[in-house]
Amino acid sequence: MVWIFHECALTEGWMAAGVGDKERSQGSGVAANSHQAIRGCADLASLWRRISGQFPHAELEQVVGVALKALGADLEVQGVCVDRVRFGWVIKEMAQLRALLGVREQVDLLLRGLRGEAVVGAAEVTEMMGQFIALCGMRGAEVDDVQRLERFLGVRSAVGKAQFYQAITQSIRRAPLVLFRNDEQRLILLAACQSALDRAIGAEQENRVVNEAHYVG
Repeated sequence: MVWIFHECALTEGWMAAGVGDKERSQGSGVAANSHQAIRGCADLASLWRRISGQFPHAELEQVVGVALKALGADLEVQGVCVDRVRFGWVIKEMAQLRALLGVREQVDLLLRGLRGEAVVGAAEVTEMMGQFIALCGMRGAEVDDVQRLERFLGVRSAVGKAQFYQAITQSIRRAPLVLFRNDEQRLILLAACQSALDRAIGAEQENRVVNEAHYVG
């Protein structure tokens, strides 16, 4: 069963990379498509859905490990034409995915807390946000990383956005400088998040005034 598990995952890794049976058997064909294949491998979200869909009852860490081996084996087959820089990027992204899976329960708790479905203390939220900042640290957290996290969590209300960016700004202030390229980059990220926090607080206050006026009327 273990062998079948690994073999299926390896085949899925090849499929995700866009490399077919004929190309795998013909080195020249594979090498010619190496850059396109690597771009396919970079779509880790799609790869993860395929792998986890095939093995829904497997341990997440094991599935990620198998997916990583599949990607590595596929790219190694392609020979000298492989772009080693992009291959390294794929490996780092898979490591980041592994880390994200490790805090899956905290992600769920954070999401429910921001939606008001669970009681989450400010200190707990700040700690969880700090972990997300750390996960982005391999390439230095960017404003896009924070916005991507906001979309992922589905934060839509003014109150939720205010809570979200308040926790983010606290995390950035507490996070060690090593997680960022330099202090300037950290300050840029902090300023952007503070600006988003100010807008969210302003929107929350406007909504409160409108609601109070409607109630009085």
